This record gives sequence, structure tokens and C-alpha cells, in this order.
Amino acid sequence: MLRPIDVGSVEGLAYHRAWDTLYWTSSTTSSITRHTVDQTRPGAFDKEAVITMSEDDHPHVLTLDECQNLMFWTNWNEQHPSIMRSTLTGKNAQVVVSTDILTPNGLTIDHRAEKLYFSDGSLGKIERCEYDGSQRHVIVKSGPGTFLSLAVYDNYIFWSDWGRRAILRSNKYTGGDTKILRSDIPHQPMGIIAVANDTNSCELSPCALLNGGCHDLCLLTPNGRVNCSCRGDRILVNDNRCVTKNSSCNIYSEFECGNGECIDYQLTCDGIPHCKDKSDEKLLYCENRSCRRGFKPCYNRRCVPHGKLCDGENDCGDSSDELDCKVSTCATVEFRCADGTCIPRSARCNQKVDCADASDEKNCMQNKHKCEENYFGCPSGRCILNSWICDGQKDCEDGLDELHCGE
Repeated sequence: MLRPIDVGSVEGLAYHRAWDTLYWTSSTTSSITRHTVDQTRPGAFDKEAVITMSEDDHPHVLTLDECQNLMFWTNWNEQHPSIMRSTLTGKNAQVVVSTDILTPNGLTIDHRAEKLYFSDGSLGKIERCEYDGSQRHVIVKSGPGTFLSLAVYDNYIFWSDWGRRAILRSNKYTGGDTKILRSDIPHQPMGIIAVANDTNSCELSPCALLNGGCHDLCLLTPNGRVNCSCRGDRILVNDNRCVTKNSSCNIYSEFECGNGECIDYQLTCDGIPHCKDKSDEKLLYCENRSCRRGFKPCYNRRCVPHGKLCDGENDCGDSSDELDCKVSTCATVEFRCADGTCIPRSARCNQKVDCADASDEKNCMQNKHKCEENYFGCPSGRCILNSWICDGQKDCEDGLDELHCGE
């Protein structure tokens, strides 16, 4: 066991179940320390300080997210009070909430929705926000001195009230349905925790499986549903991918590197970095992505165009694009796309791209003007190369060559 002199003045305490390790904050040493309970355990931590702050900083309440490898704490710095976070090893420490905050005395995590809840004793309110401090919402506001310790479970936020010596709860979404669960407690209630089998389970998070289908950030709504988002100034496009606002890359056939470069989409996740920043081979991207429309996933997680399936060439690299090949035949009332798929014959040359490879709109008769093979006819009678279809540039006067490309 640890002697009191070894740990300083403990303000916040949290337990990492998987590591059998205690984390605590000390206001006297301005630090966060971890120590494994069973010191015979392989890789045990022995009073390791993971965060050391300045004398003006006073870490207070502490909470852990084992699933995301993150810890959060309140800092009672008199001049700059805040809520901070870092990894469980103390790396990448940063302030996530620093405005409209005075005495952050309560802090807890909604593990199901991956949201942060905190209370301010001086301002008398409970707020909810994202892990990065964004999307702040006031949930409950009752006046100074009301809130002390917080806990979240199911659809409710629970807290201890020093003034009334009571335990209360409210709806975690709206702040309504407030009830006093227990009052007239003989001693002022301090900490409060919610204990259940599913209070902190990584396996229950929708983002744990294939990053929730998101290309970049997988966030959760307050009710635990996936909400894909993008870092920085990038925007979310179809199939939950992120691109820069003024990207010069073709969103159908090219991949935008993290530094803005454009490479052939088929070159991504092939084990060879083609982007200078190697973003086309990032494990998080390659392990969690879904192939774009018009592409089929290989067993090795590469993506190849439908038109290259069963063509006698090993395009996947593991030959999975040449397995289970059958001669594709379409009914007499259907049109066969170049990639082998069948669409209604009425969809042929209807000025709408129905085939993933746009072959249903190639070599069409427009205004009694027939274009040569490998050319596309615009309504004006102008012929353009088939390769110009869906390339991000409007070559037909009415932009027909760029319509319905993402459908």
C-alpha cells in the first residue's frame, strides 16, 4: 500500500480496470500519478507521474476513457481555470475548455455517447461537450454551489448536492425530469459513481467496429448514434469521406492525400506509399474504409474498379478480383454496362449516369448527331472524350457530362 506522504493531497481518483491501475491528481504537487495495484503484474506502474504541471495549476477531478486511451481533468488554476485532457501516458496534454468557466468541480464521461459532462460550482450549471471541447450545451442550471460530483448512466445525469445534502438526477439530453433520489443525508455527499456491467465497455461503442464507417472522425450523437466528421477545414462528402473545400482531386477516381496531392484511388492501401505524407497507407484509413461506388473490395482491403473484375489480370494483388467469375448476361430488356452489371434498357442514353462506369451514356445519339467510338455526345451535338465524363470539369455546355456522377 502507498503511504499518505507518497501521494500528496489527492483530489481526484480513477481506476483503469484493464491495467488494474489507479490514477490520481494531487493539488499539492500539481501532478497526475498512476500506480498499479498488483505490483507483481507484468509491466506494473510504480508511482509514475504522467502529468507534472506548474505551481499555479491545481488538477482536481479526474476521469478516464480506457477505450480512447484518454484522460480528462479539471484544473483549478486561479487565473486560467480549465478542463484538460491527454493520453493515459500523459502525452499530448491540451486545454479543451477554457472559456465561461470558473470552478469546474464535477467531471464525468458518457462512455456510450463519448461525451464529456462537467459542472461549475461558481456558475451553477452542468454542461455537455465533445471530447475536444466543442458543441457545448448547458443541460442543468440551478445557481451557485449546487453541483459537486457527477455520474452518467443510461439516459440520466446524476449529481451530489452539498447544500441540500442530497442526490439528484436529470435527463442527460434535456435537463428535464429532475428528481431528488435521496435527501437529508447526515453528512455532505462527496463523490458519486454509477456501477453497472455496461457503464464503460469499449465493445459497445458503434465506432469500435470499422470506425463506424467513417473516413476520418467517428463521433457519436448524445443518444449514441454514429456521426461522421472531418478534422480541420475539410468537408464531408458522399460515402462519409473527407476532402478539402476546394479540392482539385476527382472525387470519383482519385484520392486526396493529407497534403492535398491527388493520386489514383486504385493505388491506395496497396502497401506502397504513393502520397508524400503516406496518408494513402494509414492503417486507420485502410482498415476502416468502404470501397467507393464503382469499386469492389479485395480480400487484402484494396479497391478495384468493377470493370477490372474477371478480366484475366491480377488487379487486387491477391487475385481475389478473378475469383467466382461468371459470364454476365443481361435480359433482352436490359443493358449491360462495361463492368458487367445490368440496368433497364430504358436507362440507356437518358442523360443520367446509371452504370458506375458511365458506359450507359457513352456513344449516345444526341440531336441526331452520332459521335465516334470512345466519344460522348453532348445535347448541343458536341463530341467529347469518354474520359472527360465525371472528371470534375464541365465539358458539355450544359454540364451533362458531370451530372449524376455520384449517384
